Amino acid sequence: MMMNAMFHRCIVILATALLSTGLAKGESLNIGTAIANITPDDHYFPFEDSHEQYPYVGVHDSLYSRVVVLEEGKERVVIVELDATSVPRPLELIEKVALAANTSPDKVLITVSHTHSALHLSERDKRLTPLVEYTISQTIDAIKRCR
Repeated sequence: MMMNAMFHRCIVILATALLSTGLAKGESLNIGTAIANITPDDHYFPFEDSHEQYPYVGVHDSLYSRVVVLEEGKERVVIVELDATSVPRPLELIEKVALAANTSPDKVLITVSHTHSALHLSERDKRLTPLVEYTISQTIDAIKRCR
């Protein structure tokens, strides 16, 4: 819950900063937000990870992909925050986000909450490949809902 409130505060601060720089005459700033659940299914647990002292035993709290799309005229910027320790397939994700939002990859910012209470979305362990693909898919679906 605290992360969700912090995320929304950051968006308000970002929107305020953008507005304070001034918009082109006649332009308006449009903001779209969406959230997607990226919580692993129960069949992933228990999950033994060689980098962790104890196995992951189940879901305590849901994990989310939070998306904000800011648009002024023809300019569009996308911010994605994942409840994860790292960005899965970062270059692929940036390209797919940019395509879904109809913007360029340099207008995409992806960040993570770096929670160590989540499975590490790395494909060094092939058991997690479907979860990585699910996370990317859910994030793209969230972006499409922002339009």
